[in-house]
Amino acid sequence: MNGFVHFTYSRTFLLVFICLTSVLHLNAQNESIRVFEQIQVNYQYFGFAKMAAAPDGGWAVAECDSASKVIRIVRFDPCGELAWSKTMTYSISFRPYRVSDMFFTNDGNLLLGSMNFGSNQSVFLLTKLDIDGQEIWSRAWGGKDFGGGVFSMGKLPGNKIFIVGWCNPTGVVSDMIGVIDENGDLLSMRRYYTSTIGYHTVAIPLINGHLLMRRGDRLYEVDPESGLVIWQNWNIAPLYNSSLPLQLDTGFLLVGQFANSVDRYSAMPVFLDDQGNFLSRGEMFRANGGGLTNVENLQIRRVESLPDGNFVTVTTDSLDLGYLSVVIFDRQGDLAQQIYVNPDPDQTRLLNHDFCLLADGSLAIAANANGKLAMIKVRLDESTLCGAKQVYQPVPYSTTVSSQSLSIQPVDYNPTEVPISVVVEKTDFDLLDVCENVDTLIDLETILQGCPGDSLLADATYPGATSWLWDDGSQGALNTVAFNEVKRVQVYAGCESFTHTFTVEAKEDCPCPIDFPNLFTPNGDGTNDRFEPVSKCAFSNMFIQVYSRWGQMIYSTRDPKEGWDGKYRGTELPMDTYLFVASWQSEFGTVSHVRGEVTLVR
Repeated sequence: MNGFVHFTYSRTFLLVFICLTSVLHLNAQNESIRVFEQIQVNYQYFGFAKMAAAPDGGWAVAECDSASKVIRIVRFDPCGELAWSKTMTYSISFRPYRVSDMFFTNDGNLLLGSMNFGSNQSVFLLTKLDIDGQEIWSRAWGGKDFGGGVFSMGKLPGNKIFIVGWCNPTGVVSDMIGVIDENGDLLSMRRYYTSTIGYHTVAIPLINGHLLMRRGDRLYEVDPESGLVIWQNWNIAPLYNSSLPLQLDTGFLLVGQFANSVDRYSAMPVFLDDQGNFLSRGEMFRANGGGLTNVENLQIRRVESLPDGNFVTVTTDSLDLGYLSVVIFDRQGDLAQQIYVNPDPDQTRLLNHDFCLLADGSLAIAANANGKLAMIKVRLDESTLCGAKQVYQPVPYSTTVSSQSLSIQPVDYNPTEVPISVVVEKTDFDLLDVCENVDTLIDLETILQGCPGDSLLADATYPGATSWLWDDGSQGALNTVAFNEVKRVQVYAGCESFTHTFTVEAKEDCPCPIDFPNLFTPNGDGTNDRFEPVSKCAFSNMFIQVYSRWGQMIYSTRDPKEGWDGKYRGTELPMDTYLFVASWQSEFGTVSHVRGEVTLVR
């Protein structure tokens, strides 16, 4: 396939320490490369696949078949298994050439934008799907000057949506920002003159509700509600491409990309302040292209922040043609890790389209595998997926940075809404598993040490575990287990599960058990005539006191063999329930105390 290689005592609760007899494994983050045989992904710009991470830990990938002009959407669950797959067909002449962008709402609905664009007539199409992939609504807008396309979308405060792209109504390239409500109604659209350069306009939402706009090395902040431009900056620096920026505490991070005669296509992290001014750049790495022409060059899509403070992006290595390259760099921009993925680069080129960071810390990557859509799930902790290689290959390069001012003013823009309908059909695609790495979680056994009558704490806490199911039906990491009892729990961690068994063994220094009867019958029949402790062991310093329900002490003794006969000062007491307290010292020197009730029956 495309050249890939296949392959019954009174006791108080006792908390004890737990000794594990097995070694813990890392949380399972299954890795895999799988190829969709029926989903074509072109090398050309029109064939870009887009991805989005879902709130449940899964993700979705979508792409437009530029020949048939249908959109394929595939939804994965958190374990990388197929949840659903759909084909979308728009019943208008302006059917899409490409997927613009996509994102999930907080409730799990999916918004997907697509575009039929050209210099004269262009249409932007937006569809909202529910968590099962069913259409909620579809809308479209267009016109002869709608321009070059929409390239990024996202969430704004108040359940609003932004769309960002560029248009050229007068032959001069202008950026474009639209705001849409949750029902798909277009609230506003404005265009912003920048220049005639051809870099695609993208944007990200900022914490303050504004948008950071980017067209190559031109950046500016916009209030999408009022259209006001807050600041604008033009850095003459290696910021060529259209990858999405990342907002940091102190500014922004971009991955710039460029070409020269020596290193071909290369990239580097570039740090900017909160006004878009250049601060520093990191180490350069090989990125994208290689023997491909400039038209076929696949761009870096985004950069993401990792929990450890590092950053990650995904590209295609330009010299070792065909390797998918996962690049991790630190806060200073120095390369921390590079992972090359491809089981058979001599036969199949893996070319990056997009990626998303998943809840389990791994990456889901959409790639081109000899024209077919490849779905790759790779973890970042020393991955060995399909023979993945750990490399360190920075590219030496020096550059200068200068700045120029921009003049960006908003102009209202009114595209025409286009009536559309869409058919969303369930589609079964043949999915070929190229290779898979699975972290198998081994079963665990824990031995608890206790004494007869103890109630012990069983703690099944496990790194990365998300749920527990005990054999008694209870859930959660904690449970209790009695002496001589065995309890088992199924622990679900990541995409795998294992059984954790708890058993109890007697400690060597367990005190001898002692029992105090809860009733006695002083009727002279020789059976149970006295209230006294029952035990096979010897005790010292025994002291027993019996009280009436009003608190009057009616009996006490330091001789456990004496026993109470149910009398007070020689007078038989009536049938009733009496209170007792007792203390004693075991043969190991342990002092114990107990309180209880005893019923006198006549």
